[in-house]
Amino acid sequence: MIAAFVSVAALCVPATALADSSQGGNSGAGGAGQAQLSDQAAKTLQLALSQAKAKQNAVNTNAPVNVAGGDVSTGDNNANQTASNGADSSAKNKSHTDQTNTQTQTSPSSGSGCGCGSAAPTTSTSSNCGCGSTATPSSGPSCQVGCGGIGQAQLSSQWALTGQLAGSKATAAQNAVNANAPVNVAGGNISTGDNNANQTASNGADSSAKNKSNTDQSNTQTQTASGGSCSIGCGGSGQAQISGQEALTLQAALSKASANQNAVNANVPVNIAGGNISTGDNNANQTAGNGADSSAGNHAGTSQDGGQTSS
Repeated sequence: MIAAFVSVAALCVPATALADSSQGGNSGAGGAGQAQLSDQAAKTLQLALSQAKAKQNAVNTNAPVNVAGGDVSTGDNNANQTASNGADSSAKNKSHTDQTNTQTQTSPSSGSGCGCGSAAPTTSTSSNCGCGSTATPSSGPSCQVGCGGIGQAQLSSQWALTGQLAGSKATAAQNAVNANAPVNVAGGNISTGDNNANQTASNGADSSAKNKSNTDQSNTQTQTASGGSCSIGCGGSGQAQISGQEALTLQAALSKASANQNAVNANVPVNIAGGNISTGDNNANQTAGNGADSSAGNHAGTSQDGGQTSS
């Protein structure tokens, strides 16, 4: 049965068509070829540098001097100082990269009378593969014998590079000096009130460096090959899908905080008398606070999605 069909098909096709396979026709015809190439590249480079410096030199002194041949009488002697110093530094980077690729291939739904999506012969030397003098479009590939299949290829490449560097430095230096040093010299009696030296010194440095990066890659490939009407010696449809995704994220966060404090508080009353010396309370109170905070953080999110469908 098959041999008889081949014999009839051979009689229908002229010798020129059998000898020359380069002409389209209902036998020995190549299928449609489709190719899609897509390439995406994204580069993000970020640099954030921050520096803060705070220097303070606070000096407070109460130093009354009394010299008398008789009596010396004074009230309270106070030296009060409040000194605050601070440095804040912050460096931040934020990056978001989106890549989307969609590829769709569908084999031709209409073909020529020469079959398999090939162009219809237009020269007088061609006779539509011996099955008619004029090529007539059909609803689909019409090759019957020894037909090549449909070829489809999709290549997709996505590449994303994100580089981030955040550097932060905060330096706070404080020198706080507070002194109460009354001096009394008398030939008679010395009577004084309270002597107080109160100092509150605070010093702080805060440094923060942060990086945040998000990379999203999405690739969708779809191939659909419609069937033909080949009956004998038919080549199968060829489909190829190649998808490559690469994401590289580099992050470096550097943070440094330094707080240097030198706090000096003194209460040094001096009394020299030829008679009696009467004084109140002598107090030297100091409150010194010093702190340094440093923070470095990195956050990176990478999402890759690839979908391939062939039918």
